This record gives sequence, structure tokens and C-alpha cells, in this order.
Amino acid sequence: IPNDFNLSYLVKSILTSTTGFQVNPNMALHFDSLANSFVSASSLLFEKLIKPLSTLLPRNLTIIPDEVLGYLPFEVLLVEKPENSTRFNRFHYLLNDHIISYAYSVSTWLDMRKPYTIDTLVNNLAAYAPFYKSESVNLGNIMAYRDVIRKDLNPLPYSGEEALRISKMFDGSCYLGNSGTKQNFINHSKNSRILHIATHAQANDKLGDYCFLVFAGRPDSLNNEVLYANDIYNIELNSEMVTLSACETGIGQLKGGEGIISLSRAFAYAGAKSIVTSLWQVSDSKTKDLMISFYSNLLNGLRKDEALWKAKCDYLLSNKGESASPFYWAGFIGIGNMQALKL
Repeated sequence: IPNDFNLSYLVKSILTSTTGFQVNPNMALHFDSLANSFVSASSLLFEKLIKPLSTLLPRNLTIIPDEVLGYLPFEVLLVEKPENSTRFNRFHYLLNDHIISYAYSVSTWLDMRKPYTIDTLVNNLAAYAPFYKSESVNLGNIMAYRDVIRKDLNPLPYSGEEALRISKMFDGSCYLGNSGTKQNFINHSKNSRILHIATHAQANDKLGDYCFLVFAGRPDSLNNEVLYANDIYNIELNSEMVTLSACETGIGQLKGGEGIISLSRAFAYAGAKSIVTSLWQVSDSKTKDLMISFYSNLLNGLRKDEALWKAKCDYLLSNKGESASPFYWAGFIGIGNMQALKL
């Protein structure tokens, strides 16, 4: 592929135009110009990176991204440039043509595909939603609550429904609010086939090992507790899948020769066979919808990459206008072993 374009600029342009109107108050009034920028950059990057190979590509793709490409969900690249840049649900994305998953390297991909024992895993699934505040939000009546971004340690009213419904699907355990402690997570992480964490997280683009997930404080403490990527390295996991339903869990410090140091990479190092992770800040309510759809597809026997792909496609079918923006559905990607769950 000829190196006749500014790769870093195009990736940054796609990310800024996809997330800007939601996460940056200064950009909220520039929706149309951001949409135009997204269409332009996504179309050009498809033309440069994918189009020369398009006739050779199979339906299912595993992508090992290098450098800044590790921040990009390839699903958003545009196969055709649309006439109207704000009708997101009608775009011809790479998503429409391919089921895409990711890997950190060929060696880690092979490691994550190795057989593992489930005899010692006594729990099907453990779900955590420490920022669901049961005293203020009724799980049966949360539709009136305003959507929030999963950042700034605000309550996450939709995370409770997400964790509870998913745990019931798989006959698992659910830790809501004050029971979603770091210690509970550590205690149950080693004996659960699936870990689902709907919480706050923060990337660190200077010191990747200090990315962190936030859990509820201990019963005798008013302070939240954090789990750093550094801590995760020391947990020996035997999990078939870890879902990080939080902001920025797949991004962090870009380290020469190593790639992006992130929470998801730490879970892979700890032994997780597959990871669903996020590339930017995410919506609380829309993430809940996407995750419940994803797990329903898994329960129906689909491969993990196909289950996430179908959840995204179904989301686009049922949303239009601003709600269909890639911001809401493209941020989550699957990494590692994408085979169907052993149900």
C-alpha cells in the first residue's frame, strides 16, 4: 500500500468526529460539520487501506492493528461515500460486509485460542455494576432517566439493568451498587467463566499500566476503590470471556514495540481467552441495549464476533438520526478467541 497519505491525521479525524459531539461540550453545536469530517476521513481511509485488498478478503476478518490503528474500529470505514452525511443508519460501512475481530499479535491470538479447563470454574458468569444506585433508581422504571456517559464517577442507572439481565440469562451472580467491590471482583474472578464489568474506567495515555477500573468502596469506607492494569497482571484468570462495559478500556499509552497498553491488554495477559472492550467514552443507556443484544446472540449459539456484529447491525436497524451515529455502537470490539461460548 503506497504511503502517500497521513494515516495519523485520518485516524484522529475519524475518532474526533465520531465522539466529539457527545463527549466535548465545545463541539456539541457542530454536529453537521463533524458528520462531514467523519464521512470524508472514513471514506478516504477505506480507499487507502482496504480497497486495494477488498476482493481478497473473506467474510470474517481478524485484524492485528499497529501503531495508531489500534485506536480505530475498522467497522466504521465507509465503502461508499454517502450523499447525506447525517443519515448514519443508511451508510455502507465495512461492518455491512465483514465480521471483524482483533488481536494484539499472532502469538497472543494463538495463545488465546488454546483449550482451557472449565472444571474449576464454579460460576457461569459474574456481573458487576458498582455505580447502580438502588436507593435512587428502580430497575423497573428507569426509562425516565437522562442518558449519561460512563465517566466522572456519576451514577450509572442503566448499568444495573444491564448487569442483572445478563446475569439472569446465564444463571450467574450479580453484584450491584455497594456489593460491586474490588474485593468481590478479585474473589470471584478466578472461578467465573464470564466476567462482565459495567462501571467507570479511565485510560492513561502517558502511563498505560495505570489505566484503571472503578469499583465500590469497602463496607467500612466511603471511598471508591480502583483496580489498575498493573494489578490485573497479577490475577490468574481462566475466563472464557471478559466484557469491559466501560469507557476507554481498550486504549491507553502507545508504546513503541509493544502497542497500546490498556486494561483489555492486561486482562489478556492475565489469561482471559477473549475480551470485549471499548475504544472511547460510551453511553450508559445505549451500551445497555447493545450489551443485552450481544449476550442474547451468544445465548443463541453465535460466535462472539458474530454476536457483537449482529448486535451492532440490529442497533442500526432500530435507530436513526443522531442515535445511529457510530459513537453509540462502534466503540466496542472483540479481541482474541471468537469461538462460540461453551454453553
